[in-house]
Amino acid sequence: MERILKIIIPVYSFVILSGCALKHPDTNELRFPELSHIQLTGGLLGERYRVINETTIFHCIEKCKEEGLIENFSRAAGLTEGDYLGLPNADEFVYKLLKLLLTCWNRITTKNSI
Repeated sequence: MERILKIIIPVYSFVILSGCALKHPDTNELRFPELSHIQLTGGLLGERYRVINETTIFHCIEKCKEEGLIENFSRAAGLTEGDYLGLPNADEFVYKLLKLLLTCWNRITTKNSI
């Protein structure tokens, strides 16, 4: 579980911080750019994003499966029997992973390079 935290927290932080505020040129007011306008094509952040897409996401999915976190949803729905596995708030990790997957999928399908 600790390994999952060490991976998901930085990844989740990266996704959140990618929407930095910018000043509007006419009004000097802060505004947040659309994610579709942000491109990470190289450098440190571009490389980290590539690693996240190519390896980290798949690693997180495998760790959630190994820890039984995904199976907990089948148990909660009554599809399988057994006790809840992991910490009481372990489903939070699966939700964060789903959010990361949807964010990355949206960027891939809309052909954004971030």
